[in-house]
This record gives sequence, structure tokens and C-alpha cells, in this order.
Amino acid sequence: MQGFGKFGFYEIFKDVYKAAAGKENAIKYQTLGFALSSACAEVIADCLLCPWEAVSIIFLSQLI
Repeated sequence: MQGFGKFGFYEIFKDVYKAAAGKENAIKYQTLGFALSSACAEVIADCLLCPWEAVSIIFLSQLI
């Protein structure tokens, strides 16, 4: 779940930030764009994972 969200949103953010920077700046600041895209994708992927982690903790605590 988290890997799917991170990879998918990374690809989306990469294109969004590349378009926002413009053609010349996208090449110049490519590494920064990749890092920013990865960070944003990680935050969203973590938010997608939180409900599943809560369910997992509740399920495991009931087994004991």
C-alpha cells in the first residue's frame, strides 16, 4: 500500500514540479525536484498507511 502510493504520487509530483519550474529551470534544478517530489509522495503514502497500521494494532492487541 505504502509503496504503491509513494511510487504513484512521486511520478505525479515529478511532472507537476517539472511543469511549474519551466523548461530551463527543470533541467537546472532536477535533483531538487526529485527530492521534493519524493518527500511529498512519502507524506501522502504515510497518511494512506496510517489507517491500516491502526487496524493492525487493534487486531494484534485482541489476539493476546
